[in-house]
Amino acid sequence: MTKPETQPAPKPKLLTKDEILGVEDRETREVDVLEWGGMVVVATMDAATRDEFEQETRADSETPERRNFRARVVQKCMVDPGTLEPMFSLEEVDRLGKKSSLAMLRVFTAAADLNAMTKDSLERFEKNSGATGRSASASN
Repeated sequence: MTKPETQPAPKPKLLTKDEILGVEDRETREVDVLEWGGMVVVATMDAATRDEFEQETRADSETPERRNFRARVVQKCMVDPGTLEPMFSLEEVDRLGKKSSLAMLRVFTAAADLNAMTKDSLERFEKNSGATGRSASASN
């Protein structure tokens, strides 16, 4: 008995600038915060916000910002579900930092997982991304 021939997977479509800019690619997740008596929505950070956050918190930075770390992540990721804009301003981070550590941990954990900020979530992202590690020139 011979094995049926397998067809190579179709090559992914090359996207246009308009297609890339037109897609809503920020993932969201609802989080049940028992201490607050309801649900909140966390989202992936946009690329500019993530870059800014990483620059602020880098260990080799002249003055790495570690104070209220969890509240700062929550501020950037807890969003209005209709607009995906942060629910809280930067000026409100200190107030968020005074909320229950358990409530903040629930939201922070979801935000960190969604944004591939932990080793496990980063490994899961890399596994599921389908990245081959090849550059565009490798296929020529």
